[in-house]
Parts: sequence; C-alpha cells; structure tokens
Amino acid sequence: MKYDDKLYGPIELPDYIGDIMATPIMQRLRDISQGVLPQSMVPWPIPSRFQHCVGVCHLMDYALRTNRETSKQYETLLLVSALLHDAGNPALSHLGETFLKKQTGKDGESFLEETISRFAVTHMFDRLGIDPEQVVKIVTGNRKPFSDILNGSMDVDNLDNVGRYWFARSYGEILFDAESIASRFGLITFSDPQINDKWFLCAECIEETQKWQTARAHVYEKIYGEYDLNSASMIYRALYLAQERGEINEDFFHLSDTEAVDFLFRSNYLSAHLVRRAMANEWYPLVYSLKTTEPPAGLTRLLRQNDARSLVADYMSEQLAIPTSVVCCYAGKGRDVRRIELPFVSETGHITFDESDPKPVYRFNIYLDPDYVNDDRVSELTRLANHLIQ
Repeated sequence: MKYDDKLYGPIELPDYIGDIMATPIMQRLRDISQGVLPQSMVPWPIPSRFQHCVGVCHLMDYALRTNRETSKQYETLLLVSALLHDAGNPALSHLGETFLKKQTGKDGESFLEETISRFAVTHMFDRLGIDPEQVVKIVTGNRKPFSDILNGSMDVDNLDNVGRYWFARSYGEILFDAESIASRFGLITFSDPQINDKWFLCAECIEETQKWQTARAHVYEKIYGEYDLNSASMIYRALYLAQERGEINEDFFHLSDTEAVDFLFRSNYLSAHLVRRAMANEWYPLVYSLKTTEPPAGLTRLLRQNDARSLVADYMSEQLAIPTSVVCCYAGKGRDVRRIELPFVSETGHITFDESDPKPVYRFNIYLDPDYVNDDRVSELTRLANHLIQ
C-alpha cells in the first residue's frame, strides 16, 4: 500500500499494514495528539498519533531492510508492533496517562492489551500468524532483543517522534535524517543461546545522531515552554477533579481527544471551568518556578510520591483556603536529553559508546487563577512551595 507522509513523502508499506490502518483502533489515533495538548488547544499544527505511528512503522521497515536474514521471521510482528505502539495511549495522551495508571495500574504501553481486545482486531493477527501478547511485549520492551528497536535509548519511535514534532512546530524544517539513521541499525547475533542478540548503530551515522540530540533539545524546550505547561497543568487539574468525583471510568481512556474535552465540559463545574478557560487561552499565570539540574532533597522526595502535582495543588488550596480549581502544579523530572546506550560499530569492528552523562532537568511550577493573584497570596504560596521542596 502507498501512503503520502508529511515528513517522509510517499512511502510504501505491506498491504496488511494498510488493512490495520483502516481499523477503528488506528482511526481513533487521528484524534489523539502527539503533543501534550490536543490540537484544539494550540494555535500551531501538532501531528496526530496516527501520523506518528505510520512514520514509526516506516522507519521500522527501513531498519529491517538491512537485517533481513536475522529478522525475517519477526518482520510482520515488528511492523505491526510499530504501527500499534501508541494505540494504547489514553485520551489526552500523557495528560491522561497518570489517571489511567490510578484506575487500571497500566500505562499507555501496557494498556494496549485492553485496547486490542476492545477494538476486536485479533482476527487480523490470527490471519497474519502473530500473537497479540507478543505485540504487547514488543511495545512494552519485554521481548528482547527485538523490542529494543522500538523501546530503547535510541529507537525508531524516538527518531520519528522528535523529527515529526519539530517538523510540525517549525513549519517544515528538518534537522536530521531519520531514515538514514534507521537504515543503519544492525543486529549482533551470538551463537551462545545464553547471550541475547543486541542492536547496534553503524559508526557512520554518529554525526546524524548528534543532530538528533540537538533536535530533541529543541523539541523539549517547546514542550516544557510556558504556553504548553500552563495549559497542560490546567487540563491535568480538570482530569484530577473529575476522577476524584468518580466521573471517569475506564471507557474514558478509549475516547479521542475531542471526545475527552467534550466529556470534561459536561462534567463537574470546576473541571468544566478549567477546560473552558484553557480553550479560551485564559491561562493561569506562573507564580512560582524552579528549574534545576541539582534538585533539593525535598523535591526528589516529592516526585517519588504518586501524583505529586495533585498533592501539591491540594495542599496549596487547603493552606490558602481557596477553591481546589484555583491552584495548578507541574512537578517533574524532564526528558530533555537522553544518553544513547547502543554501541556504534565501525567497518573495522571498532566499538564506541555515547559517553555523555546528561543531567535531567527538574521543574516545579505553580500556577494560580488570575482572579486570586495578589501580593500576599503569592508571597504565602512561595513560602509554602519553598518549604515543600527543601
């Protein structure tokens, strides 16, 4: 089948991939954003998870072309896994994932098993001779060595994710050649069955992977920018308030982004109020911010708690005696940089590794309803925030 991709141009994939693309499990992903916010809440274009999944499948095909002998028996399994790797993502993607974990104990990757069952596509797997359980293992990184090409430190998912997001946000700029990198994956095979086969990258693509690192830094600078985090923190708080009131059940996580936003509009007043203001670009201003690679002990302890953002917002609301929808929080350990753990192998057999030791960026932000912003309240909120993280 042929597909016209915005990033790679015309691509060709096996016909059975086209058949799965046409099913409801994939069509839902047309309305699941690749970013942290749904497309309806941002003024710039954001790719859909559908576009991203097809792109990852295309890059997987590139990687497999140079490894036909060692990966032939797994080809169909790997291509289907690449196509469906984000199909378990909940409504509102990463914003909804925390609440998915609370309710089901699963993240977006492991929730794929329920999603496959719900959308009844197992008959297509039977026809292709692959096991849905093996697809989930590939996606969750539990089918080594082959899952590492999709779920590793440097994989086809990361390549497309960074390239596609930057291509959309920069209106067509390409900073690295994802297809070139994908075609330079190789598989080291061992005769000893006790040793797992391992993926490597050809050393000739080191320069291109460095460009990928640069592009990744640009992407996450945007993702962690004020616009995205303001709006995202408001929607996150709306989800929390709806779940606390028992309004969200497992069906919610199978919705599309548009359906999820509509659901929150029709839920409790506080959640609806937050979503309405976010949709109208009436963001809560940032009143406290910490960004550091050397986090204070209290912040690292806080981030070990389940759903630290909601705990902080609840605490602030109680201490300031204001409504629970008035304070929003972002607290997290960033994914701005990533060390490539795969070896780079030259034609002479020389092996090098990415020896960088990047420090993650920790962020702790508090946002306050503008109707409640005054000097005394911000001063007290700052005191409370500093007390929490020390």
